[in-house]
Amino acid sequence: MRPDGRLLVALAAHDGAILSIYIATNPEDVSSFAPEIQIHADPGAGFCYPNLMWLSAEGDSGRLYCFIRGLETLPTYLYSDDWGKIWTHTRVFFHSTDSTPKPTASMPATVKTRSTWLSSAAIDRPVIPHII
Repeated sequence: MRPDGRLLVALAAHDGAILSIYIATNPEDVSSFAPEIQIHADPGAGFCYPNLMWLSAEGDSGRLYCFIRGLETLPTYLYSDDWGKIWTHTRVFFHSTDSTPKPTASMPATVKTRSTWLSSAAIDRPVIPHII
């Protein structure tokens, strides 16, 4: 849910080339959505398992992150500073230091700042984090 009360939905086919973003037209109403926003994957990458996280204390009016399994099937993210209309390019969140294919990360449901979130993220194996 965006701060203005409008639902935001992110979805993609499994390892799909397009991440689709839908924003409800009206607050607390899912009967209509604005036109689809499409984000195209970089060559050789895909989008899988999008997870949205809102950090209210980031930027001027909060920052919306979308975590995915993306580049080289690594935990990857992109973010929006305008509540989901425009998104950055994808960036790798971390690399696993062992040979585990497709590492994952579990994010806390409610955080306000990046420092809280980075210190409380539950990562399931040794990793090399990338600074956001």
